[in-house]
Amino acid sequence: MAETPTDTRGPTEHLFARPQDRANRVRHAKLQVLYRGAFAIPTNFLVGGVVLYFLRHSYPGWILAAWGFATVAVAAARLELNRRFQRDADPGRDEEHWGLYFCLGSLASGMLWGVLCLLLPLYGRPDDFVLLTLVGAGMTAGALTTLSSYYRAFISYVVPFTLALAFVSFSQPDAQIAGNGALVLLYMVMVSIAAKKLNMAVSQTIELQIDNEALNTSLRRARSERDTARSEKWSTMGHLRHELRTPLNAILGFAQTMRAQIFGPGVNGVPVAMVALRPDAHQHAQAKLQPVAQRFDFAGVQRSGKQAGAHQRHESPHRVQPGAAMLAIISVGNFQ
Repeated sequence: MAETPTDTRGPTEHLFARPQDRANRVRHAKLQVLYRGAFAIPTNFLVGGVVLYFLRHSYPGWILAAWGFATVAVAAARLELNRRFQRDADPGRDEEHWGLYFCLGSLASGMLWGVLCLLLPLYGRPDDFVLLTLVGAGMTAGALTTLSSYYRAFISYVVPFTLALAFVSFSQPDAQIAGNGALVLLYMVMVSIAAKKLNMAVSQTIELQIDNEALNTSLRRARSERDTARSEKWSTMGHLRHELRTPLNAILGFAQTMRAQIFGPGVNGVPVAMVALRPDAHQHAQAKLQPVAQRFDFAGVQRSGKQAGAHQRHESPHRVQPGAAMLAIISVGNFQ
């Protein structure tokens, strides 16, 4: 006996057309949060300008100029990347490359700060170590809020900056600077852990939002299908009611006509005596009509739609259509 294959999909994956659709939408939402924090890119440039001002008496001018030019170029490239993402990103496709590009931009910015830190033993003074330590702490805290939705982007920015600063601080003979390096390293570890936890919380929130949107869409589709099926049901019952009552009304009217002898002792050559054989033909037709009326004449049929309502408005107990008249004649012939 073959085993029934089990469904290994998640509780909401059946709401998506393809298994990867949910993953693509979740990734797109994370990238939207990530690129929405692009306001920090000009901030990185402005902070760099302030640092260059304070390092102008320590570092050579050409190094500061080259570093400033590289910072401007990286910031411009990242802003252009953000513009293209807002224009070209598609939530229905795999967009891993947008995250990769952003990580490369974050890595470039972090490495520029790391290069400035690695030059401290050559050109920096003790207060320059303190300056870059404060800048690194502030920039890392800012990255915690803007990059935590994409953990790799956070690591790409923070690790080159803080590791370079911690390394050059450990290499100094001054115990205070070396202790500063230890604090920088500890701070990097703690902030990375916090960023990971925040990334998990953001991911769960985004997944819950995507699943709720898919569930709402599924519920709206199911309600629309239910309403359509209900409308078709009432329309079908309205047609059925019309098709049953019309011939019964015809038989009833024909029986009344023969019983009242409206057209004389005969109807189209049919002797009245034929009706006399079944004097209760009228009662039989009325008895058949009553259950039909009881079963189909209720409020739902009254609301079944314009077509069923039109059938109901045009029904007449004495209106005999060709098909109904034929059925009435056959029915009377069966009374013999």
